[in-house]
Amino acid sequence: MLAEFYGYASREGLDLFVPETNSILNTYDRDKFYDERVMGYHVVFHLCQFLGFDPLFFEPLPKDIFKEGNWIRQHFRDSEIRKRSSCVSDVLLTDRTKHPTYEQYSEGFIVAIMNSLIEAIKLNKDKITPTDLKSMLEKHMEKYLVQSEGTTPEGNSAGELVDEVWNRWIAKGQGEFLKQLSKLNYRRKYYLKNKEFSKFLEIEYTMDSESRFVRNAKDFHILLRNDEITGGTRDLYATQQDFDYMEIIFPSAGSTQARITDWVFIFSAQSSTSIMVDYVKWLEKEIWKI
Repeated sequence: MLAEFYGYASREGLDLFVPETNSILNTYDRDKFYDERVMGYHVVFHLCQFLGFDPLFFEPLPKDIFKEGNWIRQHFRDSEIRKRSSCVSDVLLTDRTKHPTYEQYSEGFIVAIMNSLIEAIKLNKDKITPTDLKSMLEKHMEKYLVQSEGTTPEGNSAGELVDEVWNRWIAKGQGEFLKQLSKLNYRRKYYLKNKEFSKFLEIEYTMDSESRFVRNAKDFHILLRNDEITGGTRDLYATQQDFDYMEIIFPSAGSTQARITDWVFIFSAQSSTSIMVDYVKWLEKEIWKI
């Protein structure tokens, strides 16, 4: 049967297995990174996570960048391997004009900003204040400094690191900064509080259930949710925490049978030494009817 399985793959031109490697989690596959489903998954995840805000600039991403193709997924990790990852937590969402600015900073610095904003958004209060934001930045920049043993490319004190972020956030003036903070609080109140992510995407970014990004993100989430997908394979695209977050965004996504091309798409990411023979037999019996 396995011979027929390989025969099928050969006839269809499918490269099902990648070479053995110790870094399979972060193996870059251009076809997968630019697959519509993976792109949709990344866009929806990061729009909802930051309520549309660009963390480094503290302002909402313009919705027209998604129509014009000016959005970009920025690999912010320092590791050259993870800079080639398709995992949703190895990228963030920005627009092409801001992309070069992100390149100036280290992974730890960007992670500290992201965590500061995520924690501030989740605060159990009606409105977050500039003081709240600074408090979160101080907390996470201090962690970054400790992890870097007191020396970072961006500064050697928590105060310097916070100032580097804050000066960028208020670059357009205090009035503009407060205007953006008001927008963030509005989105927290009307979308986050009741987990109305579908309304958020539709109203703020004209992405309804039939839009390219939402439809593909949902399809991909259904695929990752299927019990036949192993945890190791799922981790190529989403950690358990990422996956649990998308369960909130797509609470009723269901668990429909994916097309065979979708199964191969995910299955082919597996290391050649970790193929489950029982799973292959299941594919032969249920999908290919061999």
